[in-house]
Amino acid sequence: MDDGKYCEGCGKAASADAQFCGGCGRAYPDGAPAPGSDRGHDSGSATVGLAGGAVAPAGPESELFDLRPLAVQGFGELTLCVLSLGLAWLIYWLARRWTRYRITDQRIEVQTGVLDRRRETIELFRVQDFEIREPLFLRLRDAGSLVIRSMDPAEGEIELAAVPGVQEVYETLRRTSIDERNRNRVRLLEGME
Repeated sequence: MDDGKYCEGCGKAASADAQFCGGCGRAYPDGAPAPGSDRGHDSGSATVGLAGGAVAPAGPESELFDLRPLAVQGFGELTLCVLSLGLAWLIYWLARRWTRYRITDQRIEVQTGVLDRRRETIELFRVQDFEIREPLFLRLRDAGSLVIRSMDPAEGEIELAAVPGVQEVYETLRRTSIDERNRNRVRLLEGME
């Protein structure tokens, strides 16, 4: 594919007349980078476009939430904390201290681990569905778990466990994901299997 072009999103090569990337489904803008060109491979200049037409430039991200899960997440854990005179609470706090939920106006990122860090990310324009789980113990503390499902089967779902103020987080994410889908011209098709 000497006379082809590369996707600005994933870098996959395609023929010169291709309109969409076979790897990630993004639309090729007019004047897509030629082979060997460095244009479009800079992660700081991300542009996203789906379903033809103009490509919406991704502006600077603004952080909406930076959250950590609650240390004690259930009545069983609370009982263990009381019986161990607080030692279990310290263990739970240390274990959950290394989990961070970072939510911006463009993506949701879950970071876990101490020495070996792991990051899971879902782009907001790819969010298909939300589910809130509020067991009694978390509901009493105005918290809950938020399950976020992606349109992309490879990304699957991310669970934000024991999130303080889960209802506010959900409402903000719902509105922001709709805005991101509109900005990127992404439409959800119901009933397709």
